[in-house]
Amino acid sequence: MFKLSGQPGLGSELTILVLSYNNIRHVDACMDSFLSAQYGVDFRVVVVDNASTDGSLEHLLARYASNPRVKVLGLDRNHGFGGGIMKALELLGFPSGYLAFSNADLRVDPGWFPPIMDAFRLGDVAAVGPVVCYYHKPGVIQGAGKILRSRWVPTMNADYAKNEDYYTFLRAHTGPFPVLYPDGALVVFDSEAFKAIGGFDTSFFLYREQMDLGLRIWLSGRRALTAPASRAYHVGGASSVGRYTRSLTHRNYYLSHKNNIRAILKDLPISVLPPVLGLVSLRLLVYSMLKSVAVRDPLILLATVRAAAWNIANLGDTMAERAKFRRAACRGYWVLEQLIKAEFDVVASKSGR
Repeated sequence: MFKLSGQPGLGSELTILVLSYNNIRHVDACMDSFLSAQYGVDFRVVVVDNASTDGSLEHLLARYASNPRVKVLGLDRNHGFGGGIMKALELLGFPSGYLAFSNADLRVDPGWFPPIMDAFRLGDVAAVGPVVCYYHKPGVIQGAGKILRSRWVPTMNADYAKNEDYYTFLRAHTGPFPVLYPDGALVVFDSEAFKAIGGFDTSFFLYREQMDLGLRIWLSGRRALTAPASRAYHVGGASSVGRYTRSLTHRNYYLSHKNNIRAILKDLPISVLPPVLGLVSLRLLVYSMLKSVAVRDPLILLATVRAAAWNIANLGDTMAERAKFRRAACRGYWVLEQLIKAEFDVVASKSGR
């Protein structure tokens, strides 16, 4: 059963969706930071609870029952991040304007949003994100967006500027810069662009949503940027419940590798699909074999085999999704070259080369 508080209809220029699962420790600080920030546009905050079991939904319903800027939406089950966002948008009638997607274990600077809007004004921009710093080390960067490490293996992407000093980084980055995808802890989309590229793939329960959306943004002729003057702070892993176990490791490998393969099959032009898919699959297989041997756990390799089997079994659905996206795609694969070049240009400028 779905639970929805607040008045029907958003009609705002900015809709902030905060996805929460068992985040009662952090969600109040997250909401307080969003509600007290400076926007310059009409905004609403929608808390999307992914069937929490820690009492956070009941707490949120009570705390924001009379706040006209806040809606609390309780989902019937845990749909994962992308699935939860898409279910919420469906129930809300897909608001227009700008859509911000945030984790609940995050807070923002009061002035986080104006630099985001400045970046959108550059044109052909689908998504913009802030620089995300560590929650308890606010001067150290957790991630400034995803960058590519290899043109032929797009699954080899990494957090840009991870563990760098934010203020040094800010001096070297005087304006928005291109990334494969902004840091996934908080990203703002143009609503029409988000719909045009198909939104989140709901088969991705966890992992690799950023790579999938980033590929579709760039191949559709749009751009993804990070606005360095905008800053947020992220705990990370706050929705994980229970201690680390081998079964959790196997699940993580399975979901990550499954989603890697599906994204490649679904998003890339046919001209590069065979070699890229071959290289990605070989890399996943070799990595899993080596890891299995190193930790003496053959189930890690089995997780990769299961991921491949899932993609074979669901190939028809993947091809149907591919057909939808390829109709909207207008850029060749080599548009991604600039993301690798952007990394080297920035690194060179910082080192004085």
